[in-house]
Amino acid sequence: MTGPCIITTYRGPTKTRGARIIARCLSLRSQTYSYQHDLSATENHAFAARRFAFRHWGGDTELASGQITPGVEAHVVVPEKE
Repeated sequence: MTGPCIITTYRGPTKTRGARIIARCLSLRSQTYSYQHDLSATENHAFAARRFAFRHWGGDTELASGQITPGVEAHVVVPEKE
């Protein structure tokens, strides 16, 4: 059985906001994280997903990730082995 799924989406800069990654989960409010220019695009998505998971489930959550389309990635929380 898998855990919850986090979807991360890249949003480019606008006149008033910098580039960012939005993380969301079906039953939780979305969170926005500033784009870290020292990381790659994939690393930015993973970073945002890990921060989102830590905020909602705490601890060192393990994630399995994959790209859905350019700029959108899915991250599934891997349950701890018993």
